[in-house]
Amino acid sequence: MDFRELFYARWDGMSIPNPDIAQVAEYAGGMAGKMFHRQFVSEERDNPVLRLSGLGKYSIVEVLAKKFGLIKQGGDHTVDNQCRLRFLAGDLFECTFYVMLHQLGFTVNETQKSISWHGVDGHTDFIVTTPEGEQVLLELKTANDYYFKQIKKWIGDERGYLTQLVTYQECVGLPAYWVFYNKDTSEIFIKALEDVPQEQREQRHKRALGLVKAFNECESWEDFPLFCQVPPPKIEKLKDGTHKTWSDTGLLKLYIGDYDYVKPELFYVVDRKKNDYGKLRNYVTDFLYPEKHANLKPDIYESALHFDH
Repeated sequence: MDFRELFYARWDGMSIPNPDIAQVAEYAGGMAGKMFHRQFVSEERDNPVLRLSGLGKYSIVEVLAKKFGLIKQGGDHTVDNQCRLRFLAGDLFECTFYVMLHQLGFTVNETQKSISWHGVDGHTDFIVTTPEGEQVLLELKTANDYYFKQIKKWIGDERGYLTQLVTYQECVGLPAYWVFYNKDTSEIFIKALEDVPQEQREQRHKRALGLVKAFNECESWEDFPLFCQVPPPKIEKLKDGTHKTWSDTGLLKLYIGDYDYVKPELFYVVDRKKNDYGKLRNYVTDFLYPEKHANLKPDIYESALHFDH
């Protein structure tokens, strides 16, 4: 039986008496303490460092912008209390699941194992030994009910989950699984990395390698378009049936200064005006950088990949 089968069989049954459960629970409490310290004391998120957990997302833009002084570092701007609550929900699930695994007869051998993939660092959640002696890698995620239902149908990479687990699995060389927790219903869903078609895993692997190369070779913000594609404009249908392109750079979740989204002028020639519905748009009239070899650059702005299984 693989990890999923063993877990589900025990999850639906009775807990197995564990004489060490008090010690396990105490360790989980220590884990929680470190997590609170990270959320309220540490400022490590300000450091312009690329992380494996962000390779599948747009974080390379934010990291480079911080590195080259386009983002104000430090201060409360970096993370607000709403973000802290969201992060802590995942952290506390990790602590709770740690205890539950031991209660169900599994052994968590390592938590937050440090790994490095082509010079980019990361930390795995759990390396676990099953009751049958198999070691597996677990990556824990929390989701609201809507996203939880979506994730049961497919694993995309709009949140970077696929790239993250592909790189983690290559580092540790163990069977890898996602453990998703529904914050609204407390349901658990487990999915194996190998369930994602190999072609899609290889595509994310190749893209991640391209991003690491681009990050290492980019020496200034002006170099950015030489190594990565600029964000593609979005299409807006007007009332008269015609179409215009506009810069939806807000999707990058990148802040310049205090609370302004990334300036489209970094990538485009834009004409800022209201659309037919009175909403201000940054209409794109031209690209600042040639796109002649765009197909050779890693596309960090690609739309969410909905992988059907």
